[in-house]
Parts: sequence; C-alpha cells; structure tokens
Amino acid sequence: MGPADNLMGPAPRLLFRLYRTVGAPSLGRVGQDLTAMEAELAASGLDWHAVRPVKLTDSPLTRNVRASDRVTVKPVSRADVAWHTSRPRTRSSTR
Repeated sequence: MGPADNLMGPAPRLLFRLYRTVGAPSLGRVGQDLTAMEAELAASGLDWHAVRPVKLTDSPLTRNVRASDRVTVKPVSRADVAWHTSRPRTRSSTR
C-alpha cells in the first residue's frame, strides 16, 4: 500500500484499505446523487428545502430543531427530524 505499511498493524491497515476501496468512492457517488436530486427539485418548480441532518441519534422527541443555511454538526434525534419534516410549512416558518 505505501511507505507506512511497516508502521501500521494489521487492523489499521485493513481499515485504511476498506476506506480506500469502499468509503472514498462511495462519497463521490453520494455527492453526485445530491447534486442530481437538487437539480431535479429545482427543475420541478416546487418550493423545496433539503433536510440533511449530520449526526442522527435515537434520543426522544424534543421539538427543539433549528433549520439553518449553515452546516452544523450538532446531534439531532430521528424523532425530531421526523417531527420537523412532517409539520406544515408557511413561508415565515421555514427558518
């Protein structure tokens, strides 16, 4: 694999190989899928918002969800995401 092979044990080498062969290529496909999805939504003429929670948890519903244009890496429960996306929206309540 590379010059650090002698420094790494078998477990880190296996993890690195797994990431290199499965993880990294998958990230590129995910980005392509997101771009295609957003292009499809934009072409539909619908008023839309993409919800992308970064850290999902199995915590209970709190109804404390903040939508933002900025990327934040705060955990949010699956229950809160379901609650947030199922609420009826008006133009003023989207943020």
